[in-house]
Amino acid sequence: MKKFSLILFIAVAAIIGTTTTSCSDDTPVQPNNSSSDTTITGAEAKNKLRVGLKDYAIVEEAARTNSTYISGKDETAIIVFGSDDTNGDIDFQITFKGKSTGTYSSSEIGDNGLVFGLGTGTVGDVRRQEHEASSTTLTVIVTEYGGVGEQVKGTLSGQVKNVNGQTVNITNGEFEVTRKEDTM
Repeated sequence: MKKFSLILFIAVAAIIGTTTTSCSDDTPVQPNNSSSDTTITGAEAKNKLRVGLKDYAIVEEAARTNSTYISGKDETAIIVFGSDDTNGDIDFQITFKGKSTGTYSSSEIGDNGLVFGLGTGTVGDVRRQEHEASSTTLTVIVTEYGGVGEQVKGTLSGQVKNVNGQTVNITNGEFEVTRKEDTM
């Protein structure tokens, strides 16, 4: 029995050794420390962000991507739905008080506060990750707030937490959506 165990151990070690070595040169892979390792052009550049180590150049679902001013609550809701060719489905929603340019933060209460939600992966898939910023600081800067049919643009960065309580960095976020008719 000891002889069989030794042979089994050697066979497993040989398999592991052949799967973890390669015949390529010994030059180590250099980490990519740039702020964005994805080239983004054309329509894809309108909505993008980095979630942790993944860059999303969002090809948006136009029918579900927009901004709406809700007059009864005096708040703006921005929602982006789409996908990235490499990293899959993504959606995020930003809600803040009023309808103007300015800086809004999840750590603020009142007129400069915001609510932020993010989902990566396909809805209903066990690998989907949901994130929110109620206990972290995420900052949105609205740089342009056009009238109905015009653009609402801005940037976002900060931290969110997933449902497991893990903190994830959001960087290089940009959004540009069309403002729909106001609602009550």
